[in-house]
Amino acid sequence: MVKSSGLQNDLDIIINWSKIWSSDLNLLKCKSMSICRKDQTEYEVFNRVDNTSYLLQRTDEERDLAVYTTSDLKWRKHCTIAASKANRALGQIRNIFCYLEHNTTLKGDIELIEKVQKRATKLVKSVRNLPYQERLKKLGMLRLEDRRVRGDLIQIFKIINGCEDINLTNSINYSISNTRNLRRGHDKRLVKEIVKRGSYRYNFLTNRVVNHWNELPYKAVYARSVGSLCWAIRYL
Repeated sequence: MVKSSGLQNDLDIIINWSKIWSSDLNLLKCKSMSICRKDQTEYEVFNRVDNTSYLLQRTDEERDLAVYTTSDLKWRKHCTIAASKANRALGQIRNIFCYLEHNTTLKGDIELIEKVQKRATKLVKSVRNLPYQERLKKLGMLRLEDRRVRGDLIQIFKIINGCEDINLTNSINYSISNTRNLRRGHDKRLVKEIVKRGSYRYNFLTNRVVNHWNELPYKAVYARSVGSLCWAIRYL
């Protein structure tokens, strides 16, 4: 064990070094901590600014480089704080609503939102050097734009099949010439609502999903469940 006199001598050396190199220490941040034993020795340093001696404040724990060290060398406090921060981060992720997936129709906005996911996928070291599409494939993810389309298809499927009780202001419009269009996929083809003023209703779910819905194969439109639909459109 190092004697108290030896530690005091080390402190004096540090103070002299800081004096020579004009690198004053912040004495208010300098503290004394005894490891694994109760040592009540008080150590002092000389403050050359006002020529006074300063007793180091004693402490049982100290944070340095984001690591909490305690006098008993147990890491309970550090682990508790680290776990608390991690749980808060998980809580934030859990409470996030899909505002990034708001179905914008402007190309510039679509690309702006997609860049967020592009940056996120680069955080995975094993795929960061791959092209974006390859990163998504390796991670089992879809482009945000594709996810929005998929979400629209699932929602309109639920509405058409009565899986959800949604009272639409304007009902879904089916194509009158469905029998003629059987060769093009299915007989539940939709038509867009005629919008005379503005683009507000034009971008509503029942309008923006029409083209994607009409292009679905027969087995997707007549799927027996939402899960079957998801399986049928997984590669579309």
